[in-house]
Amino acid sequence: YTNRFTEDDDVVVFVKLSSGAELLWPWEKFNTRLVEMVKLWQEWQNCEALGESLPERAPENDPFVDQESQLVGEADVWLQSLANMIDLDADTSILTPFGNIEGKLNVEINPCDKNGNPGPWEEDDDLDPFVDEPSELLDTDIIFQVKINNLKFESQNSKMEGGGCRYENVFVRYKFNMDDYDEKWTVSPEDKSKSLTPTFNFGKKHTVFVTSEILKHITTGRIIFQVWGNVKQSGSSARPTTTRAAQISMKRAELERIDKALEKRKAICDCPHCKKDVTWKEDAE
Repeated sequence: YTNRFTEDDDVVVFVKLSSGAELLWPWEKFNTRLVEMVKLWQEWQNCEALGESLPERAPENDPFVDQESQLVGEADVWLQSLANMIDLDADTSILTPFGNIEGKLNVEINPCDKNGNPGPWEEDDDLDPFVDEPSELLDTDIIFQVKINNLKFESQNSKMEGGGCRYENVFVRYKFNMDDYDEKWTVSPEDKSKSLTPTFNFGKKHTVFVTSEILKHITTGRIIFQVWGNVKQSGSSARPTTTRAAQISMKRAELERIDKALEKRKAICDCPHCKKDVTWKEDAE
């Protein structure tokens, strides 16, 4: 899929564990996990040859168990209202990396007065930060509050069989300006309710000096809110079997083929003489 920040093509792998968890792993993570799965398979083969049982592993050392937070999806909130210092209350769709709607996220972006207080100002023109033209904000400090209120999971993918939410320990994070690599993520507290309607009631105030670049950002740009959570897993780890070992071996061979194809593509893309009029196709074999 196309990375929304870099506009490069990124590879992710859809993983379905025997525990029932359905995950999206970045290519690098999948590659690392597959190597660990092969090592576990070889360890199992050695135990089988000796007539011994494979020792249990702690979940954090088991490649078939994933306890890391997963990116559920992203929600875009456009900033035009902030350019006029007007309150915004938005229910915006949470989109998965493949563009599927996972639910709705409710956020607010509320301008503050020169004292750092949000409205209403009851017709007090001296405190009301409203401007007719965004250009009036140039070379001034603006203060605003971002509030992450709650979200609602709506897709069937977010629901467990028999009811309940597939995600737990859900949190939201964002940056005001994704192009600012020095800006730290603002992160909400985790909601541990395991509910389809996590609640955060989290707010943070920001003070920003409006340069020409910031003015363009608040006029035409957006804040991207990322929703993260752990995918619930039930049952035991997937222990190697003869059938599973064969499947792992096939997957490793397929991985090596794809790696070679990606290296070939990179070599073509990096060649200064080959960048024009080049159509790359993965080897069919």
